[in-house]
Amino acid sequence: MKAKTQTPNLCWFNELGFLQQNAPGPLPDVLTLPMPAFDLWPSKFYGGGLTANGYDKTMNLNEAMTASIFTARGCPYGCRFCADARTKIREESAKQIEMEIKELALLGVSCIRVQDDVLTIKEDRCKLLADILDNYGMKWRGNTRVNLTNPDMFHYMAARGCIELGFGVEHGSAKMLKLMAKGTTPEKNTEGIKMCQDAGMVAKAFLMLGFPGETLETVEEMKGWVLDTKPSAAAWCLFQPFPGSDVWNHPENYGVKLPENAFDRFWQQGLEGTEDELILDLPTISKQDLLKARREVGELIDKEIGYRDRRRVDHYHGEALMA
Repeated sequence: MKAKTQTPNLCWFNELGFLQQNAPGPLPDVLTLPMPAFDLWPSKFYGGGLTANGYDKTMNLNEAMTASIFTARGCPYGCRFCADARTKIREESAKQIEMEIKELALLGVSCIRVQDDVLTIKEDRCKLLADILDNYGMKWRGNTRVNLTNPDMFHYMAARGCIELGFGVEHGSAKMLKLMAKGTTPEKNTEGIKMCQDAGMVAKAFLMLGFPGETLETVEEMKGWVLDTKPSAAAWCLFQPFPGSDVWNHPENYGVKLPENAFDRFWQQGLEGTEDELILDLPTISKQDLLKARREVGELIDKEIGYRDRRRVDHYHGEALMA
């Protein structure tokens, strides 16, 4: 038991079923990490890891073997919903990255999900990564923020195999973005989405409902933003206060309380959810209205965009069908 309580970063459930978490230890030096043992993956790498909505005609993205990599960890921004906020960016070397990409190519992988929090935060490094991926014939995607945009860089990435960029849009309401400490605006979100689309890439918006402060009015603002901007694809989820986020650490600052079994009740974005599954009681909107809003906005995305979350898309006689 002593070793358990002293091991940094260790999480476990105690005898009562409650989550226990040790204090964090020092961050590992990514430059000394061994290469992932991709060859020990228990099954083949599956397809469907990139949004297949006609932006690339050279391969079937549903069937192409797809893998994920991290070339950097950390994010310097302070979004209040994020457990990774204000963490030091730690970058792998170009040599490390190329070794990983080469190994994946030898295993038959042809698509890569770059999972870095803020891919475009350093343009020169982003272009170097694009060159490495292109040298091995990879089609790929990444994630970034709408304030880290440059049309020349986007065109550079698109010309070197980048099919899709995911943007942490979060919301279409200026009020909600301010409450989240996102540091962006609905107008800037639209600008980033359009810039990505103009470069020929899928612009995927990650959208969130139910952060403390949500109201029926902000829901309508979300709907308006989706209709006006029309990103190429969207992930649509309900907010959950994950351990390490500011809401988890200081719920009293947001007018909410965390139940003792909050972590045990977390659920994935693909589920429709019920009132019992909602962790937080928001003073500004009822659970019933929140779930109704989730359904309505989800249906709006399905109707106006057609690519919600990470669904497999099959093409038959030129028509996209959701599997």
